[in-house]
Amino acid sequence: MSRTGNARAAAEDSLEDYAFRYVPRTFRRWSAASVGATALGSIAFLADFSIGASVGIDHGTINAVLGILFAPVIIIIVGVPVAYYAARYNLDLDLIARGSGFGYYGSIITTVVFAGFTCIFFALEGAIMAQGLQVATGMPPWLGYLISTVVVIPIVIYGMRALERLHFWTTPMWLALALLPLLWILVSDPESVRAFTSFSGNSDGSIGFGAVVSSAAVCFALTPQLAEQIDYIRAMPPRTPANARSWWTSFALAGPGWVIFSGTKQVIGVFLAVYVLVKVDATLGHNATEPVKQFVGMYQTLFPDWLAIVLALLLIVVAQVKINVTNAYSGSLAWSNVFTRVTKHYPGRTIFVLLNLVIAYGLMMLDVFTLISFVLSLYANVVMAWLVTIATDIAINKWVLRISPRFPEFRRGMLHDWNPVGLVSVGLASVLSLLAFAGLLGTAVKPFSVLIAIGVAFVATPVMALATRGRYYLRRRSDGIDSPCSTSTATPRVSGSAATSPAICSSGRICWPRRSEGRTASCSTSRRWRSRSTIPIATCFRRKSPAPAPGDRSRQGNVMEEPVDTATAILASAAALLREHTFDDISYRALADEVGISERTVYRQYPTRAHLLAALSNWIEQTHFPLPPFVTVADFRAAVHDRFRAFDASPAYAYVGARASAISLTIDAEPAYITRAIEAMLDVSASTLNRRDRRRVAASLRYFSSAMFWARLRTGFDMDAGEICDAFDRAVGTMLARLLDATWAKP
Repeated sequence: MSRTGNARAAAEDSLEDYAFRYVPRTFRRWSAASVGATALGSIAFLADFSIGASVGIDHGTINAVLGILFAPVIIIIVGVPVAYYAARYNLDLDLIARGSGFGYYGSIITTVVFAGFTCIFFALEGAIMAQGLQVATGMPPWLGYLISTVVVIPIVIYGMRALERLHFWTTPMWLALALLPLLWILVSDPESVRAFTSFSGNSDGSIGFGAVVSSAAVCFALTPQLAEQIDYIRAMPPRTPANARSWWTSFALAGPGWVIFSGTKQVIGVFLAVYVLVKVDATLGHNATEPVKQFVGMYQTLFPDWLAIVLALLLIVVAQVKINVTNAYSGSLAWSNVFTRVTKHYPGRTIFVLLNLVIAYGLMMLDVFTLISFVLSLYANVVMAWLVTIATDIAINKWVLRISPRFPEFRRGMLHDWNPVGLVSVGLASVLSLLAFAGLLGTAVKPFSVLIAIGVAFVATPVMALATRGRYYLRRRSDGIDSPCSTSTATPRVSGSAATSPAICSSGRICWPRRSEGRTASCSTSRRWRSRSTIPIATCFRRKSPAPAPGDRSRQGNVMEEPVDTATAILASAAALLREHTFDDISYRALADEVGISERTVYRQYPTRAHLLAALSNWIEQTHFPLPPFVTVADFRAAVHDRFRAFDASPAYAYVGARASAISLTIDAEPAYITRAIEAMLDVSASTLNRRDRRRVAASLRYFSSAMFWARLRTGFDMDAGEICDAFDRAVGTMLARLLDATWAKP
């Protein structure tokens, strides 16, 4: 796929769902309640019943229930800061991890961990569906695995829109099939409740802290489900006074609160396992962990055998489709994110849906379901090390120590490739907990391996931040490119790949994005600036003078002592202010204070901000980014390469030129001499080219050498100057190759 095709594929929100950037306001058309209901629909997975049954049989009811209650408390504490950042800033977990201790490439490690989770749980859920098909139809397991794998493909490739419709229509059916028969048994058969509370399983019946923690460890492996919930709640609408209650309720239940529903299902799984062992078939043993055995046994006490099997199969198929479309969807986002950053090539998300399904099918064929407790207990150590590190960085490093930037930066130009804070924390916590899990730290410590992972990650994250003094979080404080996540109540409208601020706050005022820590928006109404005499401007516009007398306003502030070009002085001051502020944050009052003139004078020179932007872009182009002379195409390419490297060195200035080109087709953001120079080059190198084609080629070459081209590749694909130069060479080469060879002058 070409670079153009990559861009089009990545921008197709109906299929790609913004895997590489924040979710813009145009895509978030659903209400908070709709997003919350869709997210909760994904927790219909039946693995919870198997997990609860497994720990119940191993450790007895009391230890299992205490462990199941302990795990959600920790998961909620870990999940609240992470889920809030996802809902507030509309980012997935990978984008959050980049600026929360891992760096641009470091977060790949965590994304692979999560992608592995989606494969494991797809395999577990697919195995449950295959068990149901085998009981109902006698279908061999391998064929059941295949059917459970391919059935989700037609839905999952269409992303969030198809998933929202699926969960809306199937959730009521799932609730009715799963809960109504259970409620009837609880009411009509009190003896089953007494059997449940007294069940000791394979233990001696005593309550032990080690057994409780071992039970919780299996439940902790479900923590990455939070990342799947985040893939939904990142589509939450802006929070406004009108929807605040609905927004917070949906966030609490669908975000960190998902584990409450998960824990409830695990307790039900313990009950159903005890029920089928006591009331249906005492010889089932560990097979009582299979949801198909649990629900068939429950339905058989209420309905004829044939109807019980049909209802159990219907419940299992609905549940597996609901959760496995989510597993495949989230897994495809994770794999595509990793692949694109490593290879810098984007083949589309659909191919990664298939990759996720192939891996999951392989795990099913390896019969991963029979090792569910071992696999999940092992996996929980790495999972908790990862998520506790991110949560600790957000809660402690960002808000308590204030070392990590509060704004969740995720753009490549702002981040280091690797951040030792998260990497060391996850690595140390994972290694120590896995050593404990393997028994290498002693048999007495083995049951507490997951607690070691949690404790070490919680301590190591702030310690590493203090040791490194936070210098690996950001490469620079600002690159001059406004962050799209602008306000607490609204985000910018988006056209193509560029945000078109301003956004409208709930108060009706116009809000412009800011890039300052701890604050992400400021409103333009009644905004006043203080003069910043510490910001230098070109010395030719100012010279030292005696201190003004008290009350002499004609000589206060940054007053120029000799006549100069006022328009140029304003532009020089604006360029100087760009070193610390975005263009939207530079008010006319600030410019007037900086130059030492009245605000009215600034308005006379530049009646609108569009006029100021266009003039500033031209001035920066001439003073900071002049294109070296060129005669041949090779000279032109070398000159543009130098220009792109200059853009990377001063991105705030380059972005001004890109934005000036984008706001209006009538505003010429670049000097006309570039077009004339390109046409002159074509007159020499392609003398037989007719006038119309020469103008078309010149316009294309001008765009490819422009700041807009650089900005779109940088913000849309996180490319640096070298990669943008490669893209430029390919684009120019492809365009010029279409011209006849005879067109080009021979050297």
